[in-house]
Amino acid sequence: MDSPTGSINSVAYGKRGITNDEPRDPRGDRAVRAPRPLRVLLSRIGDTRVELPTPMAHVFRQAGMEVVVAGAGLTPEIVCAAAIQEDVDVVCVSALDAENSEALKRIPLLLHRVGATEKLLLAGSGVFDTDRAVLEAAGIQRVFPIGADLGEIVRYVEDWRDNRLQVRLDG
Repeated sequence: MDSPTGSINSVAYGKRGITNDEPRDPRGDRAVRAPRPLRVLLSRIGDTRVELPTPMAHVFRQAGMEVVVAGAGLTPEIVCAAAIQEDVDVVCVSALDAENSEALKRIPLLLHRVGATEKLLLAGSGVFDTDRAVLEAAGIQRVFPIGADLGEIVRYVEDWRDNRLQVRLDG
């Protein structure tokens, strides 16, 4: 379809591919594209109040990440289904009391069963310090206590992303 200013598909093709001004990978002739923004799922197990994910969503968005708020009062199965359907990179789960630590431990297991092992799993929780080690051993990469600095959480996610990109470049 043509417009008054020319074709919608106005990128010129040369012998070896697209000849627009995209930067090139020094190891080849393919275009280098910035990685897509990280996609972060925010959810809460058990408790149905939703005010806690709101500041987190704001901070992640300010850092250039896409945020999907799954809601509150969810089961581990619903959190995992949302993580798969939304194709997120990071799964953040809030659980305000120690009663939910068993439910938190099921999330890495459920994701592993469907082959979604590359996701970063974070929990914000009111669990006891002894339970924190159990959750991390179960596959939650980091458990942040209630009242944790939001900037620290964002830095942790950004460091994870940077390390993951470095591994991909080195591999």
